[in-house]
Amino acid sequence: MRLYVPVSFIASAICILLIFILIQGLSNTKIISPIPISFFDASNEENFISNLEKILQEKKIAYSAVSKLQHTTYRIKLADGSEVFISSQKDINKEMSSLQFILKRLTMEGKEFTKLDLRFDKPVIIFK
Repeated sequence: MRLYVPVSFIASAICILLIFILIQGLSNTKIISPIPISFFDASNEENFISNLEKILQEKKIAYSAVSKLQHTTYRIKLADGSEVFISSQKDINKEMSSLQFILKRLTMEGKEFTKLDLRFDKPVIIFK
C-alpha cells in the first residue's frame, strides 16, 4: 500500500505539469481570421492606385484606367479594352511582373483575352 502513494503522487505531478505546458502552448497561439481585414482608408486607396499606375508605366504596360471594384479588388483597363483584376492583399510588384510576362507570352502566341484575373494562386484568363 505504501508503494502506491508515491506512484500516484508522481503520476499526479506529471499530469499537472503536462496541463501547465499545454496551457502555456495555447496562450502563444495566434488566431488567424478567414475574413480579410482591410486597413485601407481613402488616402491609402489613392496611394495604392497611384503606386499601381507608376508601376504600370515603369513596366511599359499600356492602360487606360485603374479603378477599385470591391473591398480589395482593383480593375486595370488596358489600352486594348481588356480587363485585369488584381487584389491589394498581394505583392503588387510581383503581380505586375506576372502581368507583364503574361502579356508578352500571349502576344508571342498571337492570343487575345478579354479578362485576366490575378487574384488567385493561378491566373484565370478568358480569351476572345
